[in-house]
Amino acid sequence: MSLASEARQGIHHPPRARLIAARATGRRLAAGLPLLLAVLMYAETLRSPWQYDDWVTVAGNPALASLRSALSPADMSEGYRPVTAASYAVDAAWERVAPGLVARDSTVPFHATNVAIHGIVVLLVAALALRWWADPLAAGLAAAVVAVHPFNAEAVNYVSARASLLAACWELAALGAYTLWVGSSRRRGAWLAASLGASALALGAKESAVTLPVLLWLVDRLVIAPDLGWRARARRQWPWWGLVAAYLLVRLFAFTDVSGGADYSEGARIAAWRTGLAVVWMGARDWLWPFRLGVDHGVEVVSIEAGIGAAALTLVVLVLTVWGWSRRRTFIVLAPWWWAIAAVPAMILPFITHVALYQENRFYLSGVGLAWGAGWMGAAGWRWARARWGAGVPAILGVLILAGLVVMTHARNVVWKTEIALWTDAVKTAPGSALAHNMLGAAYLAERRSGPAVPVLEEAVRLDPAYPRAASNLGAAYAMQGRWDEAIARFRRALALDPAFHHARRNLADAYERTGRRREALAEYDALRRAMPDDVEVSLRFGATALRLEEWSRAEEAFRAILERDGRSSAALFNLGLVEEGRARWDEASRYYRLALAVDASDPDGHFRLGLLASRAGRDDEAVSEYEAALTLAPDHYLAHANLARVYEGRGQADLAAEHYRRFLAAAPGTADWAEARRSAEARLRELLRPRGRVAPRPSPDSPSRPPRSAAGP
Repeated sequence: MSLASEARQGIHHPPRARLIAARATGRRLAAGLPLLLAVLMYAETLRSPWQYDDWVTVAGNPALASLRSALSPADMSEGYRPVTAASYAVDAAWERVAPGLVARDSTVPFHATNVAIHGIVVLLVAALALRWWADPLAAGLAAAVVAVHPFNAEAVNYVSARASLLAACWELAALGAYTLWVGSSRRRGAWLAASLGASALALGAKESAVTLPVLLWLVDRLVIAPDLGWRARARRQWPWWGLVAAYLLVRLFAFTDVSGGADYSEGARIAAWRTGLAVVWMGARDWLWPFRLGVDHGVEVVSIEAGIGAAALTLVVLVLTVWGWSRRRTFIVLAPWWWAIAAVPAMILPFITHVALYQENRFYLSGVGLAWGAGWMGAAGWRWARARWGAGVPAILGVLILAGLVVMTHARNVVWKTEIALWTDAVKTAPGSALAHNMLGAAYLAERRSGPAVPVLEEAVRLDPAYPRAASNLGAAYAMQGRWDEAIARFRRALALDPAFHHARRNLADAYERTGRRREALAEYDALRRAMPDDVEVSLRFGATALRLEEWSRAEEAFRAILERDGRSSAALFNLGLVEEGRARWDEASRYYRLALAVDASDPDGHFRLGLLASRAGRDDEAVSEYEAALTLAPDHYLAHANLARVYEGRGQADLAAEHYRRFLAAAPGTADWAEARRSAEARLRELLRPRGRVAPRPSPDSPSRPPRSAAGP
């Protein structure tokens, strides 16, 4: 029953009751409206594609096949984040659990989860602000800023950035449970367990959660219990510090992925500190003035001037801290110090990786502190302006600011909707980045658009001549245009820069094969096979190239090696049939083709080869049966049509022969290497259709055959 209907019925609320009801409504709106904003803001992103690292961390990650494998640290890899990996595995399971609801390889569950986590963070930001300051306006404004700030668009749109979302979500949950544990007289044990559990989940989501105890101390000192002595605070918070200490011990000794800074010279360490400090304030700058947002900025070492600027900003924050502390303006102290503490892991990156990757998602939690500060200042500004000019002026100003953030975030969402849009934006933001140019070129190549790819990749190579991926991608673009000599030169350059760059070697081998340089292709495939003994595709390509060179023993060795790992490899069995056929061992060839068909009965080529062997042996009925079986599986199998036409022609069945010649001509490639076969078929067809013509002698069954089977198909 609404208050208006109650009033009509003569029900009168005392002023205190109305005030309580109004406050409850305000609290609900402070959390509900920002949540609605967050969901509506990112609903357009649900069908966005995989981007950048998503192809490795999510789409191509075999560990996500099950929840158990996602949680297993068996490989002790640097990417071991069990909570994040488990969330990916759950998303991937939708495809198997509800195939009618989720299409194969759909990104929707993954993006929907990111949006949901962002919504929960928005709720937690509002809930914590309400608990700490009991100001619905400040809480609602802070949550709204988090919901629609364009700085957060990368974290929500980029599936690989989920670790930042999850860590922030669980850290805020841990802070909320801690607040309730401190301020509640009931269920204290449950709130303590909830806070520690959420802290553990945050650490399992991302390593940056090690800053949680410091954030806990900061909030406790400024907001929750400002009068508590440091010894009492330390006694109260030791479980969180102990949890993080235990995590760090396990991480450092069990996962040896922290490296880099130990071998720095003294000067390099100073440069690393300077770079890390600059990266922290670059993030703050882009949060406060979000007009230069981009994608994946690699900051090698910043200039001395930039380091001085970062140090000056640090001094400004210290001065503001002293000023805010003296006037008991806790939000002025909380906002910048929350940012700085939560951003420390990004500052440490130069000591771990020798490069500080400045990405907005790394500062997702840091922005929460600034959002709380913005909420406080917005609420104070609203009340000040309302007292002077009424509610209209601050309301209009607030709506304009919010609308501006929404428009900017929508623009960032659009950038993430295609790979080309993403990397075009990255090139615009960082025109000197070879990585951005290379990724834009790769995006064009994925769409088979070599025209725009070539100049972009040439610029990437110009910007960084020692960038092997850019050289290899430029070679691939040249190959698409048929510029084989230039492509081969680029692939060789990539291998000279990085001899272990297997993708470039594979491209080089393919280029050699397409230009008829099969002996050189075989050498490259052999090098790949030795470097990647478990890669079945490489072994198949090596064996197929050896087959074309009639090196039967080397081909047989490759295919038998595959069968030792997988006795039911139809491709290996089929190609062993080709080996035996090349050795003129017809019975052995037939046996392998039948074994291949026993593994994969849907393969028309097995029937085609059996028909060819039967034709060679003069067993026409058997040949017709096998060719017809091949055509049942593949009606446009032009080789089967050609050979079946010849069998019927030899039998004097002109009508059937003519029909299959027609179907061969309709399906056969129109390329130069098939020109002679097409001319021959056209000549036979004219002969068959001559009114009183004599049927030509029976042709040989040795018609053109498909190449050896590789992983890419026949």
